[in-house]
Amino acid sequence: MNDLQKNLLNWAEETVKVYVDYTNAHDEAPAFYTQSPLNEITQSPELLIMGINPGSNGTYKDQKDKSKNWKFKGDDMSAEELLLGNFCFYDGKTGWEHFWEYKFGKRIMGYLLKANINPLACPQKYVLTNATFFATMHASGIKEELPKTCQCTLQLIETLRPKKILVLSSINTINQMISWTKSELIKKDEQGMFGSKNWKWNKGTICGIPFFGVPHPSARLKNVDRVIIQDMIADFMAE
Repeated sequence: MNDLQKNLLNWAEETVKVYVDYTNAHDEAPAFYTQSPLNEITQSPELLIMGINPGSNGTYKDQKDKSKNWKFKGDDMSAEELLLGNFCFYDGKTGWEHFWEYKFGKRIMGYLLKANINPLACPQKYVLTNATFFATMHASGIKEELPKTCQCTLQLIETLRPKKILVLSSINTINQMISWTKSELIKKDEQGMFGSKNWKWNKGTICGIPFFGVPHPSARLKNVDRVIIQDMIADFMAE
């Protein structure tokens, strides 16, 4: 275990306590989990991709007591289990690599096409995470939980120190994180519009690391809009 892995384990221990303390005090608290496996990261990644939150449903109580897929049956999630990420059950197959078979995963890969980034080819170089790990079917369902948890995500970014950050659903994600954390670690420097419906993008820094924010891949974008996003991400990664 190298220094980064030790630091990630320390981060996970502190983060699990924040989430578990909240979930055990609220019977209907959502399930929570990270996305790509963090236990496999041994050096600072090239790119961290951050959305608002996992887009699934269910309570933490069901996650630990009833789910056939999570291994911490009946017990609270541990730091080690948090680092394992999303088990990603897809079409009878289990494993994070199958995330990229979902429509959402394919759309993210499409965004990265012109930047010549393939998370499947070298998964240790890329991290997918969320502003909060609480899972809800719609992002509007996390308004109560995000202030309690996105500080943990800022600490994850500080720990990983990725070279670049790509923010999905950027305007909402960044504005919410600034509003609820009151953090000076998030700075917006530029913003603009593009494409068929004046979609918004923004740039700035999170923990001193450059970020570029684009519309969520599930937005009703036209093909021409997605091509523009591909070009902008390629330019951002080349900066």
